[in-house]
Amino acid sequence: MVVIMYGKAFHTLTNNGRNIFRERKTIMIKRGLFARALGTLLAMLLLFLGCSGNQDIPPRTYSISGNVYENFFDLPDVEMILSGDASRTTKTDKDGKYSFTGLANGNYRVTPKFESYFFTPASVNITINGANVADVNFYGENQDGDYSIAGKVVLSGGVSGLEGVTVALRGDANRTMTTDNNGEYEFAGLGDGSYTVTPSLKNHAFTPINSDITVNGADKVVGNFTATLIPTATYNQSELTGIWNLFFVHSEEWKRIVLSIESDGTSVYEDYEDSQGSPNPGSEGLILTIDADGIIGGFMTMASNKKMMAGTLGGLIIALKAGGVFNASDLDNTSFVYHLLKAGAVNEWRYGAGTIDADGNMNINSETTSGATPVTGVEGQITVSSDGVVTLDTHDTFKGFLSDDKKTVVATETVGDSYVLWVIQITNDGKVYNLDMLDPSIAHVHIFAGSATNAAPLPAYWMTTTFNGTMVSNNNINFSAPDPSNPSVDASGVVAIPGDANHGDTHGQLSHDEKFIVGTKTLYKDSSPFGYAMVVYTIK
Repeated sequence: MVVIMYGKAFHTLTNNGRNIFRERKTIMIKRGLFARALGTLLAMLLLFLGCSGNQDIPPRTYSISGNVYENFFDLPDVEMILSGDASRTTKTDKDGKYSFTGLANGNYRVTPKFESYFFTPASVNITINGANVADVNFYGENQDGDYSIAGKVVLSGGVSGLEGVTVALRGDANRTMTTDNNGEYEFAGLGDGSYTVTPSLKNHAFTPINSDITVNGADKVVGNFTATLIPTATYNQSELTGIWNLFFVHSEEWKRIVLSIESDGTSVYEDYEDSQGSPNPGSEGLILTIDADGIIGGFMTMASNKKMMAGTLGGLIIALKAGGVFNASDLDNTSFVYHLLKAGAVNEWRYGAGTIDADGNMNINSETTSGATPVTGVEGQITVSSDGVVTLDTHDTFKGFLSDDKKTVVATETVGDSYVLWVIQITNDGKVYNLDMLDPSIAHVHIFAGSATNAAPLPAYWMTTTFNGTMVSNNNINFSAPDPSNPSVDASGVVAIPGDANHGDTHGQLSHDEKFIVGTKTLYKDSSPFGYAMVVYTIK
Protein backbone atom coordinates (compact mmCIF):
# COMPACT_ATOMS: atom_id res chain seq x y z
CA MET A 1 0.00 0.00 0.00
CA VAL A 2 1.27 3.48 -0.86
CA VAL A 3 -0.08 6.38 1.20
CA ILE A 4 0.47 9.94 0.02
CA MET A 5 -0.20 12.75 2.48
CA TYR A 6 -0.22 16.49 1.78
CA GLY A 7 -1.44 19.50 3.57
CA LYS A 8 -2.81 22.99 2.76
CA ALA A 9 -0.72 26.13 2.51
CA PHE A 10 -1.95 29.09 4.55
CA HIS A 11 -1.17 32.59 3.21
CA THR A 12 -1.47 35.96 4.80
CA LEU A 13 -3.31 38.30 2.42
CA THR A 14 -2.17 41.84 2.17
CA ASN A 15 -3.76 44.93 0.62
CA ASN A 16 -1.34 44.63 -2.21
CA GLY A 17 -3.27 42.88 -4.96
CA ARG A 18 -0.09 42.17 -6.80
CA ASN A 19 1.14 40.05 -3.97
CA ILE A 20 -2.18 38.26 -3.79
CA PHE A 21 -2.11 37.53 -7.49
CA ARG A 22 1.48 36.36 -7.34
CA GLU A 23 0.72 34.00 -4.49
CA ARG A 24 -2.37 32.61 -6.27
CA LYS A 25 -0.33 32.03 -9.42
CA THR A 26 2.36 30.26 -7.42
CA ILE A 27 -0.28 28.06 -5.80
CA MET A 28 -1.75 27.14 -9.19
CA ILE A 29 1.69 26.29 -10.58
CA LYS A 30 2.47 24.19 -7.53
CA ARG A 31 -0.87 22.41 -7.83
CA GLY A 32 -0.11 21.61 -11.47
CA LEU A 33 3.29 20.25 -10.58
CA PHE A 34 1.76 18.22 -7.73
CA ALA A 35 -0.87 16.74 -10.07
CA ARG A 36 1.81 15.71 -12.62
CA ALA A 37 3.94 14.20 -9.82
CA LEU A 38 0.96 12.35 -8.42
CA GLY A 39 0.11 10.96 -11.86
CA THR A 40 3.69 9.79 -12.39
CA LEU A 41 3.75 8.16 -8.97
CA LEU A 42 0.45 6.33 -9.57
CA ALA A 43 1.71 5.12 -12.95
CA MET A 44 4.87 3.79 -11.34
CA LEU A 45 2.80 2.09 -8.63
CA LEU A 46 0.57 0.42 -11.25
CA LEU A 47 3.64 -0.65 -13.21
CA PHE A 48 5.17 -2.10 -10.02
CA LEU A 49 1.98 -3.97 -9.15
CA GLY A 50 1.70 -5.30 -12.67
CA CYS A 51 5.27 -6.54 -12.68
CA SER A 52 5.19 -8.05 -9.23
CA GLY A 53 1.70 -9.50 -9.13
CA ASN A 54 2.89 -12.94 -10.25
CA GLN A 55 5.97 -13.01 -8.07
CA ASP A 56 5.87 -15.49 -5.13
CA ILE A 57 6.23 -14.17 -1.61
CA PRO A 58 9.37 -15.75 -0.11
CA PRO A 59 8.30 -18.73 2.05
CA ARG A 60 8.91 -18.84 5.79
CA THR A 61 11.83 -20.95 6.88
CA TYR A 62 12.48 -23.01 9.99
CA SER A 63 15.27 -24.75 11.86
CA ILE A 64 16.35 -28.16 13.16
CA SER A 65 18.48 -28.13 16.29
CA GLY A 66 19.69 -30.34 19.10
CA ASN A 67 22.60 -31.61 21.15
CA VAL A 68 25.15 -34.40 20.93
CA TYR A 69 26.27 -36.07 24.15
CA GLU A 70 28.84 -38.58 25.28
CA ASN A 71 27.42 -40.20 28.42
CA PHE A 72 26.26 -37.21 30.51
CA PHE A 73 28.53 -34.64 28.81
CA ASP A 74 28.43 -32.43 25.70
CA LEU A 75 30.38 -33.66 22.65
CA PRO A 76 31.88 -30.86 20.47
CA ASP A 77 33.18 -30.93 16.86
CA VAL A 78 30.82 -33.68 15.68
CA GLU A 79 30.03 -33.41 11.97
CA MET A 80 26.26 -33.13 11.52
CA ILE A 81 24.92 -34.09 8.09
CA LEU A 82 21.53 -32.88 6.83
CA SER A 83 19.97 -34.73 3.88
CA GLY A 84 16.56 -34.95 2.25
CA ASP A 85 14.90 -31.82 0.88
CA ALA A 86 18.12 -29.92 1.63
CA SER A 87 21.74 -31.01 2.02
CA ARG A 88 24.10 -29.33 4.45
CA THR A 89 26.78 -30.02 7.03
CA THR A 90 27.74 -28.28 10.24
CA LYS A 91 29.60 -29.13 13.46
CA THR A 92 28.57 -29.13 17.09
CA ASP A 93 29.92 -26.23 19.14
CA LYS A 94 31.81 -26.40 22.43
CA ASP A 95 28.52 -27.14 24.22
CA GLY A 96 27.60 -29.99 21.88
CA LYS A 97 24.88 -27.91 20.19
CA TYR A 98 24.11 -27.74 16.46
CA SER A 99 21.50 -26.04 14.27
CA PHE A 100 20.38 -26.06 10.64
CA THR A 101 18.47 -22.88 9.77
CA GLY A 102 16.63 -21.50 6.74
CA LEU A 103 14.79 -24.78 6.03
CA ALA A 104 11.48 -24.98 4.20
CA ASN A 105 8.67 -27.37 5.06
CA GLY A 106 9.70 -30.86 4.01
CA ASN A 107 11.35 -34.13 4.96
CA TYR A 108 14.89 -34.31 6.28
CA ARG A 109 17.35 -36.68 7.93
CA VAL A 110 20.05 -35.68 10.43
CA THR A 111 23.08 -37.96 10.82
CA PRO A 112 26.05 -37.42 13.17
CA LYS A 113 29.57 -38.47 12.13
CA PHE A 114 32.72 -38.51 14.25
CA GLU A 115 35.76 -40.70 13.76
CA SER A 116 35.69 -43.88 15.91
CA TYR A 117 32.29 -42.94 17.37
CA PHE A 118 28.97 -44.74 17.10
CA PHE A 119 25.77 -42.85 17.76
CA THR A 120 22.35 -43.65 19.18
CA PRO A 121 20.22 -43.15 17.22
CA ALA A 122 22.36 -43.52 14.09
CA SER A 123 20.15 -40.94 12.34
CA VAL A 124 16.76 -39.25 12.77
CA ASN A 125 14.07 -38.62 10.14
CA ILE A 126 12.34 -35.26 10.61
CA THR A 127 9.34 -33.60 8.98
CA ILE A 128 9.13 -29.80 9.17
CA ASN A 129 5.55 -28.57 8.99
CA GLY A 130 5.23 -24.91 9.90
CA ALA A 131 7.43 -24.94 13.01
CA ASN A 132 11.00 -25.28 14.21
CA VAL A 133 12.09 -28.75 15.36
CA ALA A 134 14.24 -28.80 18.50
CA ASP A 135 15.80 -31.43 20.79
CA VAL A 136 16.94 -33.72 18.00
CA ASN A 137 19.60 -35.25 20.23
CA PHE A 138 22.24 -37.95 19.76
CA TYR A 139 24.37 -39.98 22.14
CA GLY A 140 27.88 -40.98 21.08
CA GLU A 141 30.34 -43.62 22.19
CA ASN A 142 34.01 -43.91 21.21
CA GLN A 143 34.49 -47.44 19.87
CA ASP A 144 36.75 -48.95 17.22
CA GLY A 145 37.21 -52.66 16.45
CA ASP A 146 37.34 -55.36 13.78
CA TYR A 147 34.44 -57.70 14.58
CA SER A 148 30.64 -57.79 14.50
CA ILE A 149 27.64 -59.26 16.33
CA ALA A 150 24.61 -59.98 14.12
CA GLY A 151 21.24 -61.68 14.46
CA LYS A 152 17.52 -61.66 13.68
CA VAL A 153 14.19 -61.06 15.46
CA VAL A 154 11.10 -63.05 14.42
CA LEU A 155 7.43 -62.79 15.41
CA SER A 156 5.90 -65.53 17.56
CA GLY A 157 4.20 -68.22 15.48
CA GLY A 158 6.35 -67.69 12.39
CA VAL A 159 9.83 -67.29 11.01
CA SER A 160 9.35 -63.97 9.22
CA GLY A 161 11.57 -61.16 10.44
CA LEU A 162 10.11 -58.34 12.56
CA GLU A 163 11.06 -54.85 11.41
CA GLY A 164 11.56 -51.87 13.75
CA VAL A 165 12.67 -53.75 16.87
CA THR A 166 15.12 -51.78 19.03
CA VAL A 167 18.20 -53.88 19.77
CA ALA A 168 20.54 -52.72 22.54
CA LEU A 169 24.16 -53.77 22.87
CA ARG A 170 25.67 -53.45 26.34
CA GLY A 171 29.01 -54.40 27.85
CA ASP A 172 32.39 -53.41 26.43
CA ALA A 173 30.46 -51.26 23.96
CA ASN A 174 27.04 -49.61 24.35
CA ARG A 175 24.97 -49.05 21.22
CA THR A 176 21.39 -49.20 19.98
CA MET A 177 19.94 -49.89 16.54
CA THR A 178 16.70 -51.14 14.95
CA THR A 179 16.05 -54.23 12.87
CA ASP A 180 15.65 -53.85 9.10
CA ASN A 181 12.72 -55.07 6.99
CA ASN A 182 14.01 -58.64 7.33
CA GLY A 183 14.20 -58.39 11.11
CA GLU A 184 18.00 -58.40 10.98
CA TYR A 185 20.58 -56.29 12.83
CA GLU A 186 24.37 -56.02 12.99
CA PHE A 187 26.75 -54.22 15.34
CA ALA A 188 30.03 -53.67 13.51
CA GLY A 189 33.38 -52.28 14.61
CA LEU A 190 33.56 -54.22 17.88
CA GLY A 191 36.65 -55.26 19.75
CA ASP A 192 37.21 -58.41 21.76
CA GLY A 193 35.10 -58.40 24.90
CA SER A 194 31.87 -59.37 26.65
CA TYR A 195 28.52 -58.11 25.41
CA THR A 196 24.79 -58.50 26.06
CA VAL A 197 22.23 -58.14 23.23
CA THR A 198 18.67 -57.18 24.24
CA PRO A 199 15.69 -56.61 21.88
CA SER A 200 12.70 -54.41 22.75
CA LEU A 201 9.55 -53.19 21.05
CA LYS A 202 6.51 -51.41 22.42
CA ASN A 203 3.93 -53.85 23.79
CA HIS A 204 6.13 -56.89 23.05
CA ALA A 205 8.09 -59.40 25.14
CA PHE A 206 11.01 -61.46 23.85
CA THR A 207 12.32 -65.02 24.21
CA PRO A 208 15.09 -65.20 25.16
CA ILE A 209 15.06 -61.86 26.97
CA ASN A 210 18.69 -61.27 26.06
CA SER A 211 21.83 -63.08 24.91
CA ASP A 212 25.33 -62.87 26.38
CA ILE A 213 28.07 -62.90 23.75
CA THR A 214 31.86 -63.09 24.01
CA VAL A 215 33.85 -61.78 21.05
CA ASN A 216 37.31 -63.31 20.81
CA GLY A 217 38.98 -62.78 17.46
CA ALA A 218 35.93 -63.52 15.27
CA ASP A 219 32.47 -62.29 14.27
CA LYS A 220 29.49 -63.69 16.22
CA VAL A 221 25.94 -64.62 15.16
CA VAL A 222 23.17 -64.52 17.80
CA GLY A 223 20.33 -67.04 17.78
CA ASN A 224 16.90 -65.70 16.85
CA PHE A 225 14.85 -63.67 19.31
CA THR A 226 11.08 -64.38 19.24
CA ALA A 227 8.68 -61.47 19.92
CA THR A 228 5.27 -61.94 21.61
CA LEU A 229 2.62 -59.20 21.80
CA ILE A 230 1.60 -58.15 25.35
CA PRO A 231 -1.99 -56.88 25.71
CA THR A 232 -2.13 -53.38 27.23
CA ALA A 233 -4.75 -50.81 28.14
CA THR A 234 -5.96 -48.27 25.59
CA TYR A 235 -6.83 -44.67 26.42
CA ASN A 236 -9.15 -41.96 25.14
CA GLN A 237 -9.73 -38.26 25.78
CA SER A 238 -12.71 -38.82 28.08
CA GLU A 239 -10.35 -40.44 30.62
CA LEU A 240 -8.18 -37.33 30.64
CA THR A 241 -11.16 -34.98 31.01
CA GLY A 242 -11.79 -33.79 34.56
CA ILE A 243 -10.00 -32.23 37.55
CA TRP A 244 -6.42 -33.26 38.33
CA ASN A 245 -4.31 -32.38 41.37
CA LEU A 246 -0.85 -31.89 39.91
CA PHE A 247 2.49 -31.66 41.74
CA PHE A 248 5.82 -30.56 40.25
CA VAL A 249 9.28 -30.42 41.76
CA HIS A 250 12.56 -29.05 40.40
CA SER A 251 15.82 -27.94 42.00
CA GLU A 252 14.52 -24.35 41.96
CA GLU A 253 10.87 -24.70 42.96
CA TRP A 254 7.77 -26.78 43.55
CA LYS A 255 4.29 -26.19 42.15
CA ARG A 256 0.83 -27.37 43.18
CA ILE A 257 -1.85 -26.97 40.52
CA VAL A 258 -5.53 -27.89 40.40
CA LEU A 259 -5.92 -28.46 36.66
CA SER A 260 -9.25 -28.67 34.85
CA ILE A 261 -9.08 -30.45 31.48
CA GLU A 262 -12.05 -30.10 29.11
CA SER A 263 -13.17 -32.66 26.54
CA ASP A 264 -11.34 -30.79 23.76
CA GLY A 265 -8.11 -30.67 25.80
CA THR A 266 -8.46 -27.05 26.89
CA SER A 267 -6.79 -26.85 30.31
CA VAL A 268 -7.31 -24.24 33.03
CA TYR A 269 -5.45 -23.65 36.31
CA GLU A 270 -8.34 -23.67 38.76
CA ASP A 271 -5.85 -23.14 41.58
CA TYR A 272 -2.11 -22.50 41.64
CA GLU A 273 0.61 -22.37 44.31
CA ASP A 274 4.38 -22.41 44.06
CA SER A 275 7.31 -22.20 46.45
CA GLN A 276 7.98 -18.56 45.48
CA GLY A 277 4.48 -17.33 46.29
CA SER A 278 3.85 -16.31 42.68
CA PRO A 279 0.37 -15.38 41.45
CA ASN A 280 -1.51 -17.76 39.18
CA PRO A 281 0.21 -17.34 35.78
CA GLY A 282 -2.83 -18.67 33.94
CA SER A 283 -2.86 -21.45 31.38
CA GLU A 284 -3.93 -19.64 28.22
CA GLY A 285 -3.34 -21.82 25.18
CA LEU A 286 -2.61 -24.99 27.17
CA ILE A 287 -4.12 -27.95 25.31
CA LEU A 288 -3.60 -31.49 26.64
CA THR A 289 -4.67 -34.56 24.68
CA ILE A 290 -3.98 -38.26 25.22
CA ASP A 291 -3.20 -40.90 22.60
CA ALA A 292 -4.18 -44.58 22.61
CA ASP A 293 -0.94 -45.50 24.43
CA GLY A 294 -1.66 -43.14 27.33
CA ILE A 295 0.89 -40.48 26.35
CA ILE A 296 -0.15 -36.89 27.11
CA GLY A 297 1.54 -33.99 25.35
CA GLY A 298 4.70 -36.00 24.76
CA PHE A 299 5.90 -35.60 28.36
CA MET A 300 3.32 -37.33 30.60
CA THR A 301 1.79 -40.81 30.73
CA MET A 302 -1.32 -42.20 32.40
CA ALA A 303 -1.42 -45.38 34.48
CA SER A 304 -4.02 -47.97 33.45
CA ASN A 305 -6.12 -47.13 36.52
CA LYS A 306 -6.85 -43.90 34.58
CA LYS A 307 -6.48 -41.94 37.85
CA MET A 308 -2.73 -41.26 38.08
CA MET A 309 -0.29 -39.55 35.71
CA ALA A 310 3.45 -38.88 35.79
CA GLY A 311 5.83 -36.96 33.59
CA THR A 312 9.04 -35.04 33.14
CA LEU A 313 9.16 -31.48 31.84
CA GLY A 314 12.24 -29.90 33.38
CA GLY A 315 11.36 -31.60 36.66
CA LEU A 316 9.16 -34.43 37.91
CA ILE A 317 5.34 -34.29 37.70
CA ILE A 318 2.84 -36.53 39.52
CA ALA A 319 -0.92 -35.97 39.17
CA LEU A 320 -3.92 -37.59 40.89
CA LYS A 321 -7.43 -37.36 39.47
CA ALA A 322 -9.78 -35.60 41.87
CA GLY A 323 -12.84 -37.39 43.17
CA GLY A 324 -14.23 -39.29 46.09
CA VAL A 325 -15.65 -38.25 49.45
CA PHE A 326 -13.18 -37.62 52.25
CA ASN A 327 -13.23 -37.12 56.00
CA ALA A 328 -10.66 -36.24 58.65
CA SER A 329 -10.15 -39.83 59.83
CA ASP A 330 -9.37 -41.39 56.41
CA LEU A 331 -5.68 -41.85 57.29
CA ASP A 332 -6.14 -42.72 60.98
CA ASN A 333 -5.08 -46.18 62.20
CA THR A 334 -3.05 -46.94 59.07
CA SER A 335 0.44 -48.13 58.18
CA PHE A 336 2.36 -46.50 55.36
CA VAL A 337 5.55 -46.43 53.33
CA TYR A 338 6.90 -43.26 51.76
CA HIS A 339 9.47 -42.08 49.24
CA LEU A 340 10.61 -38.47 48.96
CA LEU A 341 12.99 -36.45 46.83
CA LYS A 342 14.68 -33.27 48.03
CA ALA A 343 16.18 -31.04 45.30
CA GLY A 344 17.88 -27.65 45.50
CA ALA A 345 20.54 -26.51 47.94
CA VAL A 346 20.46 -30.05 49.38
CA ASN A 347 19.81 -33.02 47.10
CA GLU A 348 18.85 -36.41 48.50
CA TRP A 349 16.29 -39.18 48.52
CA ARG A 350 14.64 -40.82 51.51
CA TYR A 351 12.31 -43.76 51.98
CA GLY A 352 10.82 -45.27 55.09
CA ALA A 353 7.81 -46.75 56.85
CA GLY A 354 5.57 -45.83 59.75
CA THR A 355 2.10 -45.63 61.23
CA ILE A 356 -0.66 -43.08 61.79
CA ASP A 357 -2.53 -43.52 65.06
CA ALA A 358 -6.19 -42.88 65.94
CA ASP A 359 -5.45 -39.19 66.55
CA GLY A 360 -3.73 -38.69 63.20
CA ASN A 361 -0.19 -38.62 64.62
CA MET A 362 2.27 -39.67 61.92
CA ASN A 363 5.13 -41.74 63.35
CA ILE A 364 8.18 -42.77 61.26
CA ASN A 365 9.47 -46.14 62.44
CA SER A 366 12.35 -46.58 59.97
CA GLU A 367 14.09 -44.54 57.30
CA THR A 368 16.87 -45.00 54.73
CA THR A 369 18.54 -42.01 53.03
CA SER A 370 21.05 -41.33 50.27
CA GLY A 371 23.52 -39.95 52.78
CA ALA A 372 21.83 -37.77 55.38
CA THR A 373 21.14 -39.02 58.90
CA PRO A 374 17.91 -41.08 59.03
CA VAL A 375 15.12 -39.81 61.28
CA THR A 376 12.48 -41.64 63.30
CA GLY A 377 9.74 -40.62 65.70
CA VAL A 378 6.62 -38.50 65.48
CA GLU A 379 6.57 -36.39 62.33
CA GLY A 380 3.40 -34.47 63.18
CA GLN A 381 -0.38 -34.67 63.04
CA ILE A 382 -1.71 -35.36 59.57
CA THR A 383 -5.14 -34.01 58.59
CA VAL A 384 -7.47 -34.70 55.65
CA SER A 385 -10.03 -32.07 54.62
CA SER A 386 -13.42 -32.77 53.08
CA ASP A 387 -12.02 -32.14 49.60
CA GLY A 388 -9.01 -34.43 50.09
CA VAL A 389 -6.37 -31.81 50.99
CA VAL A 390 -3.71 -33.29 53.29
CA THR A 391 -1.65 -31.16 55.70
CA LEU A 392 0.96 -31.90 58.39
CA ASP A 393 0.87 -29.52 61.34
CA THR A 394 4.63 -29.53 62.06
CA HIS A 395 5.54 -28.83 58.40
CA ASP A 396 4.34 -25.32 57.59
CA THR A 397 4.53 -25.65 53.80
CA PHE A 398 3.49 -29.32 53.51
CA LYS A 399 0.35 -29.73 51.41
CA GLY A 400 -0.94 -32.62 49.35
CA PHE A 401 -3.96 -34.51 48.09
CA LEU A 402 -5.33 -37.96 48.87
CA SER A 403 -6.23 -40.27 45.98
CA ASP A 404 -9.89 -41.22 45.68
CA ASP A 405 -9.13 -44.82 46.78
CA LYS A 406 -7.47 -43.31 49.89
CA LYS A 407 -4.27 -45.28 49.31
CA THR A 408 -1.87 -42.58 48.07
CA VAL A 409 -0.88 -39.07 49.19
CA VAL A 410 1.27 -36.82 46.97
CA ALA A 411 2.56 -33.60 48.52
CA THR A 412 5.23 -30.90 48.25
CA GLU A 413 6.95 -28.67 50.76
CA THR A 414 9.92 -26.34 51.21
CA VAL A 415 12.78 -27.30 53.53
CA GLY A 416 15.36 -24.52 53.79
CA ASP A 417 16.48 -23.80 50.25
CA SER A 418 15.37 -27.19 48.96
CA TYR A 419 12.11 -28.39 47.46
CA VAL A 420 10.55 -31.72 48.46
CA LEU A 421 8.16 -34.12 46.73
CA TRP A 422 6.50 -36.76 48.96
CA VAL A 423 4.64 -39.91 47.91
CA ILE A 424 2.98 -41.75 50.84
CA GLN A 425 1.33 -45.14 50.18
CA ILE A 426 -1.03 -46.84 52.65
CA THR A 427 -0.25 -50.54 53.20
CA ASN A 428 -2.21 -51.92 56.16
CA ASP A 429 -5.20 -53.70 54.61
CA GLY A 430 -3.61 -57.16 54.46
CA LYS A 431 -3.08 -57.22 50.69
CA VAL A 432 -0.40 -59.73 49.61
CA TYR A 433 1.76 -58.85 46.59
CA ASN A 434 3.93 -60.98 44.30
CA LEU A 435 6.05 -60.68 41.16
CA ASP A 436 3.26 -62.06 38.96
CA MET A 437 1.55 -58.67 39.36
CA LEU A 438 4.30 -57.22 37.13
CA ASP A 439 4.64 -60.15 34.75
CA PRO A 440 4.06 -59.51 31.92
CA SER A 441 3.61 -55.74 31.92
CA ILE A 442 4.77 -52.57 30.20
CA ALA A 443 5.46 -49.30 31.97
CA HIS A 444 6.53 -45.78 31.10
CA VAL A 445 9.30 -44.67 33.46
CA HIS A 446 9.84 -41.05 34.58
CA ILE A 447 12.83 -39.96 36.63
CA PHE A 448 14.16 -36.72 38.06
CA ALA A 449 17.51 -36.46 39.81
CA GLY A 450 18.79 -33.63 41.96
CA SER A 451 22.50 -33.24 41.35
CA ALA A 452 25.09 -34.91 43.57
CA THR A 453 27.79 -32.89 41.78
CA ASN A 454 27.84 -29.46 40.16
CA ALA A 455 26.07 -30.84 37.09
CA ALA A 456 22.57 -29.76 36.11
CA PRO A 457 19.51 -31.61 37.48
CA LEU A 458 18.46 -34.46 35.22
CA PRO A 459 14.95 -35.37 34.00
CA ALA A 460 14.55 -38.48 31.82
CA TYR A 461 11.93 -40.88 30.47
CA TRP A 462 11.97 -44.35 28.95
CA MET A 463 9.79 -47.45 28.53
CA THR A 464 10.35 -50.80 30.22
CA THR A 465 9.03 -54.33 29.74
CA THR A 466 8.80 -56.89 32.54
CA PHE A 467 8.56 -60.46 31.30
CA ASN A 468 9.47 -63.82 32.87
CA GLY A 469 10.90 -62.04 35.90
CA THR A 470 13.28 -59.77 33.97
CA MET A 471 12.95 -56.02 33.43
CA VAL A 472 14.19 -54.60 30.12
CA SER A 473 14.42 -50.84 29.51
CA ASN A 474 14.45 -49.09 26.16
CA ASN A 475 13.27 -45.97 24.28
CA ASN A 476 15.78 -43.83 26.13
CA ILE A 477 15.36 -40.08 25.83
CA ASN A 478 17.98 -38.30 27.94
CA PHE A 479 20.65 -40.81 28.90
CA SER A 480 21.35 -44.55 29.01
CA ALA A 481 18.38 -46.49 30.39
CA PRO A 482 19.16 -49.27 32.88
CA ASP A 483 20.49 -52.62 31.74
CA PRO A 484 18.15 -55.65 31.95
CA SER A 485 17.61 -56.68 35.55
CA ASN A 486 15.72 -59.17 37.71
CA PRO A 487 13.16 -57.26 39.81
CA SER A 488 11.52 -58.66 42.91
CA VAL A 489 8.24 -57.88 44.68
CA ASP A 490 7.81 -58.97 48.28
CA ALA A 491 4.53 -59.74 50.04
CA SER A 492 4.14 -56.14 51.26
CA GLY A 493 4.60 -54.69 47.77
CA VAL A 494 8.22 -53.52 48.06
CA VAL A 495 9.81 -53.54 44.61
CA ALA A 496 13.58 -54.03 44.35
CA ILE A 497 15.22 -53.45 40.95
CA PRO A 498 18.99 -54.14 40.74
CA GLY A 499 21.11 -51.37 39.26
CA ASP A 500 24.08 -51.26 36.91
CA ALA A 501 27.14 -49.06 36.39
CA ASN A 502 25.04 -45.90 35.91
CA HIS A 503 21.92 -46.74 37.94
CA GLY A 504 21.96 -47.70 41.59
CA ASP A 505 19.47 -50.19 43.00
CA THR A 506 15.87 -48.95 42.95
CA HIS A 507 13.77 -49.27 46.11
CA GLY A 508 10.10 -48.82 45.28
CA GLN A 509 6.53 -49.60 46.27
CA LEU A 510 3.87 -51.12 44.03
CA SER A 511 0.56 -49.30 44.35
CA HIS A 512 -2.43 -50.96 45.98
CA ASP A 513 -4.16 -51.30 42.60
CA GLU A 514 -0.90 -52.63 41.00
CA LYS A 515 -0.91 -49.82 38.40
CA PHE A 516 2.14 -47.75 39.33
CA ILE A 517 5.43 -47.89 41.22
CA VAL A 518 7.15 -45.03 43.07
CA GLY A 519 10.79 -45.44 44.11
CA THR A 520 14.19 -43.85 44.64
CA LYS A 521 17.70 -44.54 43.33
CA THR A 522 21.17 -43.02 42.97
CA LEU A 523 22.69 -42.34 39.54
CA TYR A 524 26.42 -42.89 38.99
CA LYS A 525 29.12 -41.59 36.69
CA ASP A 526 32.57 -43.23 36.80
CA SER A 527 31.58 -45.03 40.01
CA SER A 528 30.76 -41.75 41.79
CA PRO A 529 27.24 -40.53 42.68
CA PHE A 530 25.93 -38.27 39.95
CA GLY A 531 22.40 -37.60 41.15
CA TYR A 532 19.72 -38.61 43.66
CA ALA A 533 16.49 -39.55 41.94
CA MET A 534 12.82 -40.33 42.32
CA VAL A 535 11.45 -42.82 39.77
CA VAL A 536 7.78 -43.28 38.81
CA TYR A 537 6.51 -46.19 36.70
CA THR A 538 3.04 -45.81 35.14
CA ILE A 539 1.98 -49.35 34.24
CA LYS A 540 -0.03 -49.74 31.02
